[in-house]
Order: sequence, then structure tokens, then C-alpha cells
Amino acid sequence: MDVHLKKFLRHSSNYAVGELLAFSASFVSFPVLTRALTQNDYGVMSVFSVTLWIFLAFSRAGLAESTVRFYREYNHPEDPAAQSTYYSTFFFGTLAFALFTALLVVLFGKQLFVWLFDQDLPGFHYLFAGLIVTGSLYARLLNFYRASQRTISYNIAMVASRFTILAVSLSAVLLIGGTLKVYYMSILAAETLVMVVLIGVFLSQTPVSIASFSAPFFKTCLRFGFPLIGFELGYLLLKSVDRYIIQFMLGSEAVAVFSVASNMGHYTKDLILFPLMYALTPIYIEIWHEKGREATSRFVSTVANISLLVLIPIFLVMALLGRELIVVLASEKYASAGDLLGVIVAGTLLWALLPIYASGLYIEKKTNIISFTVLVCVLLDIVLNIVFVHFWGIWGSCYAALLTCFLLAAYLSHRSRRYLKIAIHGKTLAVGLAASLVLYGVAALLPDADQFLGVVLKMAILVMTFAGTVLLLHGEVRRMVVAGVAHGKKLLRSSALH
Repeated sequence: MDVHLKKFLRHSSNYAVGELLAFSASFVSFPVLTRALTQNDYGVMSVFSVTLWIFLAFSRAGLAESTVRFYREYNHPEDPAAQSTYYSTFFFGTLAFALFTALLVVLFGKQLFVWLFDQDLPGFHYLFAGLIVTGSLYARLLNFYRASQRTISYNIAMVASRFTILAVSLSAVLLIGGTLKVYYMSILAAETLVMVVLIGVFLSQTPVSIASFSAPFFKTCLRFGFPLIGFELGYLLLKSVDRYIIQFMLGSEAVAVFSVASNMGHYTKDLILFPLMYALTPIYIEIWHEKGREATSRFVSTVANISLLVLIPIFLVMALLGRELIVVLASEKYASAGDLLGVIVAGTLLWALLPIYASGLYIEKKTNIISFTVLVCVLLDIVLNIVFVHFWGIWGSCYAALLTCFLLAAYLSHRSRRYLKIAIHGKTLAVGLAASLVLYGVAALLPDADQFLGVVLKMAILVMTFAGTVLLLHGEVRRMVVAGVAHGKKLLRSSALH
């Protein structure tokens, strides 16, 4: 097995462990919040959350990918001054942008919330400003771990943070009061505690000083990353503009139903594809620098074929079992959200594969093309949502998102191929189709499940059916799995000896 593929699988496995643990935190909070909050409050929470994500995109200044892109240029053991410049510039630059954005919210946030929700939310703009500061710093510190490929440290920081915030927020909702203000106050308190600890660890391990801040380097990072504000903002708008339109056209309770389905779709994407995609970018940039275009093309093509065989059963399982899953997790009042899940998951998976189909644009630093395309798709999504929601209600928003993500993927794939060719093998498509038919046939034989363990068992049976069919029909995947298992056993024996 190729050394870079081994590295990719090792790092994505590490990220997967972290995401599985983080998912369990979301998994616990999801049924609690859907039951503790009214449908109206859950809808307000959904719009409040996506608005926070949008403001965080501005406060982060597109620097997330810059931390990865410039890491190898500034981090050499023999040059501690360059390391200090790298970390100091990103840390203090992030802090400055976060404080500036928070100040704007303090000044104008109250009026924004009255306009969004047609009601006053006293004190929420102060909570919102605080969450911007803690969220921006948290993201930057995790970016440092990702850039240096310290996946275990990344997992420890992320999982510890998630469970701390989960414990504090759910305890407050259940013991103090099931209101949105209590919920967000507890989250801010928990995030502040987490930030104090993470920044303390960071400063104790990293050469950081205000004197090492480099304005020229920061400008270079902004030139690379600033177009990605458009990309990140576009992603967030694609993820959230539907909620705003549903809020204005159908009301908060309709937003709640849509959000339950959308959240479950994104949980699925984050759990399965996030580890693969998050590990991918630093490694293919490394291959590009060390071995050139052809080696990078082979590596990304291999990952693309693996990802396709991972993507197909995710979509099928969610489409077939969506209603049963939503009912056992969120209660019968959100049953209609389960019917939306297949269409929503299809769109989110198309978006999640962007690091693959736009890899040539990333490598050649054509981030302006990505950002512009995403923003055009946001405008298209807004128009489609307004039209489709008018005719088909919540379903119209699902159709609009899927069509927009498909067009985005098709166009960026076309532009990216000029710089890096990615090959999807015919055998992969044929095996995926055959395994899908087998999965569908087995699903038709299984009885309905109305308990959580029953749904989980059905999902496990279907996934194993698909995986078994792929291993039976696809020799290359079978050899890869055998090699991976052998490598894992070797590592375990080595650890036991030491």
C-alpha cells in the first residue's frame, strides 16, 4: 500500500474516532433538545445558530485553510523564529478579527434579532458576541493541530471541549430551565472555560509573542484566505438560507421540522465523510510538493473511488430508514422530517466531497474561482427556494438544495480538471450499483423498527450487506482492506512489545 495512502487512512481513522465521540455528544443533545424545547423555540434556535455560523465565517477571515497552506513553509525545526511568526500572526490576527466582529454585534445585534424573529430577545446579542470570540479562537487552535497533522491532539481537544459544553448546557436546560436563554448562557460559560484551558496549553507549548506578529505575512494569508470567506460564507448560506426563507414564508415550526432533518443529514456527513475529507487536503498538498502532479492525481483518484463506495450506502440507509430514525430520536412530532432525509443527505454529501472534485483548484490556489462559484450558487439557491417553497413547501427547499449542490459539483469538477485529473473507475461504479441493489433487496425483507436498537440493528445489517458485496466483487478494495488489517495488527504487536 502506498505510504501516503497509509498516512491518509491513519489520519482519517484518527479523525473518525474523534468525530464518532463528538457525534455521540450531538446524539445525546439532539433527542433532549427536541423534547425539552417547543417546536417554536427549536426553530428560533436553528435560525440563531446558523446566523452565528455566518458571523463566525467573517470573524475567522478565511484563515482556516491558510493555516494548512502555509504550515510547511514556516515550520522547520531549525528556524524557531519562523515558527513564532507563523503562530503569533495567526493567533493575534484571529483575536483581532473576532473582537471586531463581536463589537459590531454588540452595537447592532439587537435590531438584527428583532428583524429576524419579529420579537425582542433581551440580552441575546451579548451572548452572540461572546460566542463569536470563543468560537473563533477555538477554531483557530484546532486548525493548528490539523495543519501539523497532530490528529490525536486534535481529537483530544475537540472531544473534551464538546463533552464539557454538552454536560454544562444540558444540565442547565434540565435543571435550571428549558429556555433558549439558559441554554445559550450555559454554552457561553462552558466555551469560555474551554478557551482558558486550550489557550493556556497552546501558550505553554508554542513560541507566541506580539512582537513576532508579521503584518506582511498576515496580508499574504488574507490574500489566500480572504476569498475563502466567500467560500465559507457560501457554504453556510447554502446550509442555512433555506431556514431563513422557511422562517419568513412558513414560520418557526416549519423551520423546526426542516432543521431536524437537516441536522441529522449533517451529523451523518460529519461522522462519515468529515474524517476522510479533513485528512485529505494536507496530504495531497504534501504529495504535490514532494512528488508532483501525476502522483497527486493517482492519490486523489484512489481516495475518490474509496469515498464513492462510502457515500452510496450512507445515502441509501438514510433514505430507506430516515423516518424510523427520526421518530425514535426526536419523537413522533417530527416524523415528517424523516421523509426529507434522503434528499437532504444527497445534497450534503455532494457538498462534503468538494475537497476531492475541486482539489486542482485548491492546489493551484484558485480559491477565488471556488468562492465565486459558491456565491453564484447561493444566489441560485435563494431563487430556487423562493419558487420551490411556494409550490412544494418544505420539500421545495430540499429540492432546491440538491439541485444547487449538483450544479456546484459539476462546474467545479470541470474547472478543476484543467489542473488535476481525477479518475472514477468503471469497476467502482459497477460494484457500487450491484451492492446497492443487494442492499435494497435486503432492506425490503426487514421489518419496521420502532425502538432505537432495532433501527441501529437494521442500519448495521444494511451497511454490512453493502460492504460484504463490495469486498466480494472488488479485488482492489479487498486487497486494501487486507493490507490495512495486517498493518493494524503489526502496530498492535509493536505496541505490546514496548
